[in-house]
Amino acid sequence: MGTPIVFTYSGLLGLYQYLNVNYGSNAVLFFQKFFSLNDQSGSLNLFEPIETESESKYWKSDTRIQGDNKFHFFMISNLFLKNFGGKLSLILGILSVVPVLVLISMVIQHVGVNKKYLRVFEKLRTFIQWNLVFSVLLACLVPMVLSACIQINFYDQPKAWFDVISTSVSIVAVIGAASLVVALYFLTRIDASNYPQLSRSTEILSNQGASPTAKNKYWALFSSLRSIFLVTLVSTLSNYPMVQCSAALGVNAAFFFGTVTWRFFDRMIKDIIIKTCEALHAIIPSLFLIHAVYELMGVKMSEQMRTFIGWGIIASVSAVTVLSLVFQALEMWYTIKSTVWNALKVFYHYSIGTDIWKRGPRPRNIPREEKEELNPKKVYNERNKEEARNMKDTNKEEARTVKDTSFGAYKNSIRRRYGEPESPEKLINPSTSRIHVEIEATGFNVVNSHREYLKQVRNKPFSSTLMSNRLDI
Repeated sequence: MGTPIVFTYSGLLGLYQYLNVNYGSNAVLFFQKFFSLNDQSGSLNLFEPIETESESKYWKSDTRIQGDNKFHFFMISNLFLKNFGGKLSLILGILSVVPVLVLISMVIQHVGVNKKYLRVFEKLRTFIQWNLVFSVLLACLVPMVLSACIQINFYDQPKAWFDVISTSVSIVAVIGAASLVVALYFLTRIDASNYPQLSRSTEILSNQGASPTAKNKYWALFSSLRSIFLVTLVSTLSNYPMVQCSAALGVNAAFFFGTVTWRFFDRMIKDIIIKTCEALHAIIPSLFLIHAVYELMGVKMSEQMRTFIGWGIIASVSAVTVLSLVFQALEMWYTIKSTVWNALKVFYHYSIGTDIWKRGPRPRNIPREEKEELNPKKVYNERNKEEARNMKDTNKEEARTVKDTSFGAYKNSIRRRYGEPESPEKLINPSTSRIHVEIEATGFNVVNSHREYLKQVRNKPFSSTLMSNRLDI
C-alpha cells in the first residue's frame, strides 16, 4: 500500500490549492511549482487532438474554466480528457496487458512448460492482473474524481465534438470510481480462509499485516471514501469559500479521529506516520479557513499575516510529503527484508559453504529390509502385541477358574446354612436373592444385592493384576 498512499497524499495536497481564498503569494508559487494539474510532462495523452491551429486554440485556451475561483486562477481546463488523459492512457495500457497474459498462461499450460517456470510466470501474471491494477487505480483515484467533477460541474454548451466525448468519458469514470469502492467493500467482507487464491491475489490491500487488532484491510476502503468526499466537496463549492474550507476540515478531522480510534497498520512506526500525516491534513484546511473567516467578516488581512500563514501551509504540505516518502521507504524495506534479503542470505551461505557445515554429513543409504529390521517402533509394537496376546490368554484361564470356584463356594455356603434344597428352583428366590459375585485382586466376595451380607470367602490371590468380574447367578 506504500505507492498508492504516496500518490493519494500527493493528490490531496494538490487539491488544497483550489480552496477559494486569498492566501499568500508564497503558497501560490509553491503550489504552481509542485502541484499543477496542467503539468502533463512525462505522460503520453492518447486523447490529445492533432495539433492544428484551431485545435490548439481550443485545447489550450477555449476550455479554460471561467469565474472567480482558483480553477480559473490556475488556468485549469474543464475537459476531463485533458486533465486526466495521460493517466487514463496508462490505466488502459495496463488493462490491455491483462488478457494477453491470460492467453499466454493458457498456452504455456497447454504446451507443458516446466512447473518451476510456470509458477514464476503465474506469480508475475497475478501481480500485474490484480495488485498492479489496484495500485494504479487507487493512486489515480484523486485526480480522476477531481477531473470528472470539474467536467460535470463546469460543463457548458459544447463548443466541439470533443466536449461531448470528454463528458461521456467522465461519467464512465464516475461509475468506475463507485465500482472500485463497491469492489473494495466486498473484498473486506471476504473470508481469506474460504477464498485463499483471491486473498493472495489482492494482498496489496492488506497492508502486509496479520495483526488481530489492526484494521489493515479496511484502509483502502476508508481512504478511497475520504478522497471521493473531499474531492467532490472542494471541486463543487468554489462559490462558497467558507463552506468549502469548513467541509474540507470536517472530512479530514473525521478521518483523523478514525485513524486514532482504529489501528489500520500493524507496525507501530507505520501507524505513527499515518496518524501524523492525517493530523497535518486536518491542520492544513484550518489555515485556509482563517482566510475564509477574515473574508466573511470583511476584514482585510495584512500581507505579513498572509505570508506567515502561507509558510505554515508550505511547512505542513512539505511535512506530509516527506512522511509519505518515509512510509514508502519503510514499506520497501520490509518487502526487501522478507524476500530479497532472505534470498541473498541463502546465496551467501551457499557460496561460502556454511550451509554444508550446518547440515552435517549426509547419511548413508540403508536398504529397505535393514531399515525395517532396525526400526525401533516396529520392534516395540511387535513386543507389545505379543505381551498383550499372552496376557489375554492368561486372564481367560484365570477368569474361568475363578468362576467355577465361586459357584462351588456359594453352593457349599448355602447348604451349610439352609440345608440341602428339595429342588434346584428353591436354591435361589429370584425376587429376593439375586446374587452377584464380585471378583477382586485379593480373592472374591459373594454379596447379596437385596438382602444382608451372606458370606465372604477368601482364597489365595490368583493374580497380581487387578481384575473385576461380575457374575449374575
